[in-house]
Amino acid sequence: MEKVPVKTIKKIEEDIEKNDLGKARDRLIGLISTYPNELELRKKIRGHLICIKIILQWQVVTGI
Repeated sequence: MEKVPVKTIKKIEEDIEKNDLGKARDRLIGLISTYPNELELRKKIRGHLICIKIILQWQVVTGI
């Protein structure tokens, strides 16, 4: 697996804690776009993205 920026993961967690779900969603989608072949990363963040999608009632096409 390529080295995923830990800083970005921490920012996502902070966004979720601050209830800034739109920003967290955008960061998660950005990670998927930046690392499209990293299946382990997709598995890790899938739960977060699904929860955010449901909460925001947002239709996000991620390919996962």
